[in-house]
Amino acid sequence: GRDIVEAHYRACLYAGIRVSGTNAEVMPAQWEYQVGPTPGIDMGDDLWVSRYILHRVAEDFGVVVSLDPKPMPGDWNGAGAHTNFSTEPMRKPGGMAAIQDAIDKMSKHQSRHIKAYDPKEGKDNERRLTGAHETSSIHDFSAGVANRGCS
Repeated sequence: GRDIVEAHYRACLYAGIRVSGTNAEVMPAQWEYQVGPTPGIDMGDDLWVSRYILHRVAEDFGVVVSLDPKPMPGDWNGAGAHTNFSTEPMRKPGGMAAIQDAIDKMSKHQSRHIKAYDPKEGKDNERRLTGAHETSSIHDFSAGVANRGCS
């Protein structure tokens, strides 16, 4: 896995994509990479192009990439897109109020967001969001500071 990760990292940097790190994960053969920090709309472009590059690099190694949230059943974490964002008010003094406001708004639409995030309207993520292995239940919204178990 490490050879693929390093080749992908180098290809992304060569393409101008801001990749800030990589790490192995719990599930066998699972690796993660972080895109950003990236300003504004570039984030979406960098994410999609980095995924394209990942698939092409994997071809060179004779393997197939899966973006399935839990491609291998077992007693371990699944895989999800950890997305961090901020708005200008969130970065200013007193920004925690803007963050709390955004969290409150998201909490009211948890079910709708799960359905939109998953092409099968939540069915794929039910295998990952079990409440075990540092995840919340797919049925609950949670938020917190430095809490890996929050949704």
